[in-house]
Amino acid sequence: MKTIISIIIASSLLVSCKSKKDAKAKEETKTENTTVANTNNNENTTNSSDQGRRAGLVVSIEKTPCFGKCKVYKAEIFSNGAVTFYGEQNVKNIGKFYGTISYDQVKEIWKKADEINYMKLKSEYDDKMVTDLPTTITTLRPENENKAKTIRVRYRAPEELYDFQQYIHQLVMDVQYTKAPEGDE
Repeated sequence: MKTIISIIIASSLLVSCKSKKDAKAKEETKTENTTVANTNNNENTTNSSDQGRRAGLVVSIEKTPCFGKCKVYKAEIFSNGAVTFYGEQNVKNIGKFYGTISYDQVKEIWKKADEINYMKLKSEYDDKMVTDLPTTITTLRPENENKAKTIRVRYRAPEELYDFQQYIHQLVMDVQYTKAPEGDE
């Protein structure tokens, strides 16, 4: 009897582990597909979740939580002017939203990034002893380049980088957004 119970328990554990592995594999595939769609610089994507509104990623900005009322969101700006906004906390738009900016504004992003030598800046500005500040994460793909650079800023970054991130922040905050359709979140 103990042997039968042991076999049943072992079988259920194996099935449970396999289900978790399958779910994780599906999630990794989903994440991998989204990453490819979001970073492809040479083609417009036709992913149904973004209704083909995206082109190559120009810049993304993410603001993380703090111990206060910091804005928490992620926004992506694409070369065709499409903007995707994911609002989480302390922002007007909570959830996924779409908007647009002009091509002149897209070009201005690249110009400002060039002016501060964004691609040559350090990848992180932080002090692990400072824990109560939000992090601002920007990823930039320069015009006509396939490589992107991500910079994480929480503490003591160059003033011109703070200004660049503030410019991107204000740009995405000023966009007129439309809520993403149900199921597109």
